[in-house]
Amino acid sequence: MKIYTVEEVADLLTLKPETVRVMLRDNEINGFKAGKAWRVTEGDLKKYIQDQGGAIA
Repeated sequence: MKIYTVEEVADLLTLKPETVRVMLRDNEINGFKAGKAWRVTEGDLKKYIQDQGGAIA
């Protein structure tokens, strides 16, 4: 399973990294802290996209 950084998630969702961090803090996207940095699993990212009505290839 792939694990994404905040910057990678931001690129994939066409958002700013700070927006992704806020979404993680507010539990809009599930993630976990690795030291001081947030990480998002592939499964959690797919779930978020599906919950937003997006299609996953």
